[in-house]
Amino acid sequence: GYADRRFAGPNGQAPSSGTSSTMVPSQPANVLKPASNANGADSASTAGNMPSRGTSTGGPSPLTTNSNPGPGSSAGVANGAAVATGAAAAAASVGSSAPSSSISAPKTKEEAAAAKQAEQAAKKQAEQEYLQKVAGGIKLVATKCPGGEGNYYATGIMPRIKPEVVGCIDVNFEAICPGSNVAISGRANNFIGMSGCFGDTYKISPKPTCDVKEVKIRIVNAQPGCSAKK
Repeated sequence: GYADRRFAGPNGQAPSSGTSSTMVPSQPANVLKPASNANGADSASTAGNMPSRGTSTGGPSPLTTNSNPGPGSSAGVANGAAVATGAAAAAASVGSSAPSSSISAPKTKEEAAAAKQAEQAAKKQAEQEYLQKVAGGIKLVATKCPGGEGNYYATGIMPRIKPEVVGCIDVNFEAICPGSNVAISGRANNFIGMSGCFGDTYKISPKPTCDVKEVKIRIVNAQPGCSAKK
């Protein structure tokens, strides 16, 4: 009857009189029991792993939450090699940006001497160009000065050219009278361009034969002064 079927066995058979009437629910055949690992614990209790769902449930494949491979695995070795390669590339990049000490100084004594000669030549060229400009702008005239015993003196002005490459100059000049072929050479040492008898005055000797107002003075050149080597 109905009461007997509640306690029927797996095949619908009533339990024998020697069997306990306590019902033990049976498990479906398609449910898989979690596999046990080597330590006796099932895979569901293993840290970092999801339990296996089995093939009959239709669920996704088990996911591994621990993404860091062990150091002994092939993935761990590959990751370690990649990190080492990146560190070596970064160190090489930093090293390549460092300045080379060989660029700052000449490699040989010959190169150092050549560089010094080139610097001196450039300085000399700048001085010559400056002196030519100064000589082209100097204006000298002949004059007499009180107490000068009737002698003729050269005096005049000079241009102010910037930058002042040469701070002190000597001026070579020639004084000549109209219609004469005799030029009287003179030198204005340490000329600063202060015109007048109380400024720069340089005696013209011998004294020209013409009137002082007729004397013409021509500038020959300008050179470094103040005891500079001529």
